[in-house]
Amino acid sequence: ALPSQVAYLAPRSSLEQELAAIWAAVLHLPRVGIHDNFFEAGGHSLQVVQLMARINQVWGIQLPIATLFQGATVEHLATALRQRQHATLDSSLVMMQRGEADQLPFFLVHPSGGHVLCYVDLVHTLGPQQPCYGFQARGLDDEQELDDTIEAMAHHYIQLLQTVQPEGPYQLGGWSLGGVVAFEMAQQLATQGQVVELLALVDSYAPQPEASPNDEVALLAAFAFDLGATWQTMPFDPEYLRQLAPDERLVYLFEHARQAKVIPAEVDLDRMRRLYQVFQNNISALHQYRPRPYTGPMILFTAREHFTEQAIQAETTWQPFTHGPFVVQTIPGQHYTLLRKPGVTVLAEHLKPQLRRAKPEAR
Repeated sequence: ALPSQVAYLAPRSSLEQELAAIWAAVLHLPRVGIHDNFFEAGGHSLQVVQLMARINQVWGIQLPIATLFQGATVEHLATALRQRQHATLDSSLVMMQRGEADQLPFFLVHPSGGHVLCYVDLVHTLGPQQPCYGFQARGLDDEQELDDTIEAMAHHYIQLLQTVQPEGPYQLGGWSLGGVVAFEMAQQLATQGQVVELLALVDSYAPQPEASPNDEVALLAAFAFDLGATWQTMPFDPEYLRQLAPDERLVYLFEHARQAKVIPAEVDLDRMRRLYQVFQNNISALHQYRPRPYTGPMILFTAREHFTEQAIQAETTWQPFTHGPFVVQTIPGQHYTLLRKPGVTVLAEHLKPQLRRAKPEAR
């Protein structure tokens, strides 16, 4: 990460002092100024979770993760805490980057884990002029009802999308499960007579009816990878997991993840259980989903390295459903790394020419 280009400004209030101290601890920095940017200072997704959990511990306020995208500085978070903003918005819509007014926004849908932190590097790499919004699953920050089908998610996110941009042309994308939800959003928008100019799927697979996972252990392993574990950082024993009672399995995984520092110490078992509920719900929705053929243009970015030997090509799963222009691009990395450097740089270079300014008359 580049050192912040901002001159150091010391905290001015006790609230800013406490926040700056938390930031410095989370980011392992000697000091943090009130205008330093969390992401530019090297903050990544797990540190965001850690930061929000510590804020909740100290002030008893669960700020939506969206707050950090709206302003990733101590000053901004201090204001948000003073205003107790956490109850005002549907936290499913996250403004990740304001961008410039004459650029069409790019809307990104969450993967199976439900949050949009995976897009931090991509949004950053697309450049500050590109407006970016993310859709986050219901139920991550609070007790909201979960959207339990891909169609319901798409419908919910279109309603939110149209509060930002009432009319097309639209630019949609998503990694993994997010690509499948973006595909269904494009279908529903086309039914409304709207134009979807860009539909970008990042290593997404169309659901295979025969491949529905009824294996809880495989699901837990997928959840661990989704949290950021690898076989190297977090070796756990699938056979041992199988012998445990279902409610003991998550506890075993939770303890392993904690020891491996895959999840920060501030994340408790309740929060982990909630994240797993959202993950399970999303995977179940994915396997029930039956895509219909789509006639609009679509671009699929696939990972160069396959995560497993017997992997099918993502494009073969989509071929039956793409009746319009269909482009496939290969990106360096595998499924869990292609949104980080170097893959994300290549991805952004391919996306930049596709993302466009709005026509003057569309303003």
